Amino acid sequence: MMKQVLNITFLLFFFVSCEMKQNTQENIEVETSRTPIDDKKKIFTLIDSAINFGNNKAYNKVASYYLLDDPEGFFYYALTMANKHNNPEACFHVYYTIAYSTPKQPKEALILMDEKSRNLALYYLLKSHEMGFKSAKYQINNIFGEGNPIPESKYYLQEFSKE
Repeated sequence: MMKQVLNITFLLFFFVSCEMKQNTQENIEVETSRTPIDDKKKIFTLIDSAINFGNNKAYNKVASYYLLDDPEGFFYYALTMANKHNNPEACFHVYYTIAYSTPKQPKEALILMDEKSRNLALYYLLKSHEMGFKSAKYQINNIFGEGNPIPESKYYLQEFSKE
């Protein structure tokens, strides 16, 4: 029940603050309604367009489908989009998937996580914020406290890389 409430809350943030960028591949039509679960070919076409061409509209469509039904199954696509195309929304989705993978609220979940997982999650959250994704600001204020200095993402990447 709590996970469903969190997913609905996240989706409200997602749709309100969704920032669309110019696509590099305009020939794929992306509908405004959710892709039916039985249309796997269309989903994989959208994933291919997002991952291979940086198509943000395709990525948003796939994200809205997966984040409702299978956020853990979406992790690979979000991670690839974040790393390959430096997509701020995908960075936030990587953080979201890690932070909401437990029944705890993100702040408490991050405290209970092992150090490497926490550093990875915070790296992607801060990277998303540094690239201007507005939904990241709420999470950052919640974790670090509103008005407190915000660390740079590279700090957490360096900490993650330590043995």
